[in-house]
This record gives sequence, C-alpha cells and structure tokens, in this order.
Amino acid sequence: MRDALWVGLAVLAGSFSCNKSEGPAGSVPSAPAAAADCGHAVCGESFFVDAAPKDGCSSGGRCEVSLKLVATGAFHVNDQYPYRYKAEPTSTVEFLGTDPAGKNVFSKPAGDWAQTGAKSGVLTVHLAPSAKGSSTISGVFKLSVCSEQNCLIEQPRVSVAIHAS
Repeated sequence: MRDALWVGLAVLAGSFSCNKSEGPAGSVPSAPAAAADCGHAVCGESFFVDAAPKDGCSSGGRCEVSLKLVATGAFHVNDQYPYRYKAEPTSTVEFLGTDPAGKNVFSKPAGDWAQTGAKSGVLTVHLAPSAKGSSTISGVFKLSVCSEQNCLIEQPRVSVAIHAS
C-alpha cells in the first residue's frame, strides 16, 4: 500500500514538469478572453497573443501574418511544445504552409515557429490574398506556457484582418 502511494506521488510530481507538452492530469485550459476585453487578439490567464499582418500585403503576392505569443506573470514559453496554427479555409486567401498536414497548417516542425525570448515567440502564417480588399483569417493556435509548478496547453481561436492592395 505504501509503495503504491509513493508511485502515485511520483507520477503526480512528474506531471508538473515543464519539459512536458501537456499540463498536469485533470487540468482544464482557461477560456481565453475576447480581444475587446484585453487589447490583444487573445488573452488567457497566463498569456496573450497579438496577431498582425506584416507590411506590404498585395493581391496575388505573398504575405505574412505574425502570431506573437507572450507569457505573463510567472509563466514562460514552453520550448518543448510543437506550436501549431490551423487556419480555416477561405475563398479570399491561399495559404502557403509547408506542414505535411496541409497548406493551411503552420507549425514548429515546419519551421514556422521562432522563440524570441524566454517569455515570447512568433508563429508566422504565409499566405497569398486572391483579391484586393479586406478579409479575415481565423484558426486555432495550439500553444503552451509553463510556470515552475506546471505547464498549460491552450487552444485559442485567433482571427486577424488583412488588407491586400
């Protein structure tokens, strides 16, 4: 009985390791706040995401959108996590991803993620607008931030407006 208790405690302690790409057993991701509530594209308890197109987006040309993740408080970016953004298909944009999962998938394994500091990183979405004007891309950004106690996995929906000249 005592050995089973020690094994259970060891498993529980291991689940708080920040090198893992998942949170402790039974953890529930917090619901991100809407952009209007926090001044960013997405806000969580321990992070925020800013989403913005880079300058120079033109119809038929190649554009980039940056999804910047910033960990807040005692949290930092989990460098072990396979960051990923899956954009929803749209008739106004052609996605130019190189991930094996599809042209609308952008990920760390495909080289789209760069950690820019202990508390930040950027995932780049490559696309080509099919027409002049404004449109919005949306998708799910799978991310992870860690504290000394645990790692959180979040999957917020991130949308960003682009304007092609």
